[in-house]
Amino acid sequence: SGISFDHNYMNMEPKGLTSITLQDTILDKFDLSMDYALILIDSIEKSREIADKVKNIKSVAIVDDISMYLPSLEEQQKRIPIIQEINQSISTSILKDNLTEVEFDQLLSELERLEMNIMEIQDMAYIGGQDKVDRKCSEIVGDPDNPQSKNIINEFINHLENNRQEGIKGLEEFQKYAAPHFKKSVLGMTTLKNIELKFLIKVLDFSGHNNL
Repeated sequence: SGISFDHNYMNMEPKGLTSITLQDTILDKFDLSMDYALILIDSIEKSREIADKVKNIKSVAIVDDISMYLPSLEEQQKRIPIIQEINQSISTSILKDNLTEVEFDQLLSELERLEMNIMEIQDMAYIGGQDKVDRKCSEIVGDPDNPQSKNIINEFINHLENNRQEGIKGLEEFQKYAAPHFKKSVLGMTTLKNIELKFLIKVLDFSGHNNL
């Protein structure tokens, strides 16, 4: 009757460990926990079933499982009209040679969004003690503690704004080569052939470390 259980697994870690100390800080600042769980299942159907149940748990933010890459046959059939719509839209699209001023401004706006997103990742990496991510972000958007550090994206935005005609001309040249490749890639992805396990690649990245 005098036995008690400590359900906080973090108490098993050495005291003063930075990653443990910052757990509560990240939770308070971002309302996000760094905890994760790994479940091994011997069938895709069971993996899909468990993933669907876990997604309904409010305390779980993200669920990733192999069924994301291998939807059920029923789900694949539901997606056919959407795939056909995308195929039709891309097939009939005309590749543009010229870039308008409005489209150029849209690009600048997207670059600014990218800059803000990387800054947010940088903040979270710093708080989470992820030094490599923090350093890489600093190389791109600068170091907040060093006013002399370079912000590559901001400099690029300023260069485009100050040299609009040069920027538009360069983007039109990029469009000439990138657009046909993009169109071909999208059409290749809009096949109506059912996805089967044998079609899945064995690895998810070039390093070969993340196996399915």
